Amino acid sequence: MLRVTTYYPLGLCRAWSLVDLDLHCLIYPRPVAHVMDQFHSGSSGTDDSAISKNGSEDFYGLREYVPGDPMRQVAWKNVARGQGMQVKQFVDYVDNKLWLDWAMFYGFSVEERLSRLCYCVLKLSKSGSPFGLKMPGVEIAPGSGVEHKNKLLKALALYGAIEPGSKD
Repeated sequence: MLRVTTYYPLGLCRAWSLVDLDLHCLIYPRPVAHVMDQFHSGSSGTDDSAISKNGSEDFYGLREYVPGDPMRQVAWKNVARGQGMQVKQFVDYVDNKLWLDWAMFYGFSVEERLSRLCYCVLKLSKSGSPFGLKMPGVEIAPGSGVEHKNKLLKALALYGAIEPGSKD
């Protein structure tokens, strides 16, 4: 509430009024700088996934045996057929998009986590690469641009103020 008062003319009369401006604003967390070397993306291409060699998920192919390779990866059926010692190669498919996660700042208070996430949002939005945000009750898909940055900052500002899972 704002109180407006006037004394007119020459202080003989006094008039006042209370004005309810019904204004709302968001207060973003104060960004706290920290080292961001744990952030990296899978590749620089436009695909949604990249191949990470030396993985353990999907069969990729065979290569010649090199002394020191694990014996459990030797293709023993090929050895039995007389095709020589070959080693099985596996790959992992890695998501190209970057996620900011609440759990990345384990051990910090709520306010410290919000401050560090705010810094990450501001820093990564300058790079132009897509990134998303995961917090308790909030998950915003990876994206980029000014609208995406504002959406993430709004989610950080409203953390704890709205019920998890509600639309706003």
